[in-house]
Amino acid sequence: NPLRRVLKNVVKALRNTPFYSNSCNGQCIGQLTNKEAYFFMAKKKASLNVETDLSGLFSEMKSRNNIPIDGLLIDKALAVILRQMKAVGLRQRTLSDYELHVNHFCKITNAKYIEEINTERIFEWLSSMNVSNQTKLIRLKCFKAFLCRCFNNGWIETKFWTDVKIKVDRR
Repeated sequence: NPLRRVLKNVVKALRNTPFYSNSCNGQCIGQLTNKEAYFFMAKKKASLNVETDLSGLFSEMKSRNNIPIDGLLIDKALAVILRQMKAVGLRQRTLSDYELHVNHFCKITNAKYIEEINTERIFEWLSSMNVSNQTKLIRLKCFKAFLCRCFNNGWIETKFWTDVKIKVDRR
């Protein structure tokens, strides 16, 4: 049983771990005995056995024709983020900017799912705009803030957008 092996390894680690005390000036006050280490092991109980097959519960998301199955729609993510921002008390202008720029990104790149957003698509979106670099920078900051909120909600695994930068001439 894999769980039992993990627990045995935990017991081994606990058994060899020295314990320190703040009341003894941080000095080592001893190690766990075998009996104390095995205290953390629970006896097997029939009421705690799981007989249902859970193997598909944590499987990776599959894709068909580069469209994720069961992926999170950008529209749904945007709606959740806008509700969160409204609950925090952000201004209506901020909310409308998020909505405007994220929807414009989706329209230009044809992205439907959060998983489809990548650096290449962000550059595609930026290059489609016929505006100054300063305006592109403002829109990019708003879109990056949306992506950060997606990351904080656990919908995106890495902050890939940090490499996307726009050079603006300072006057």
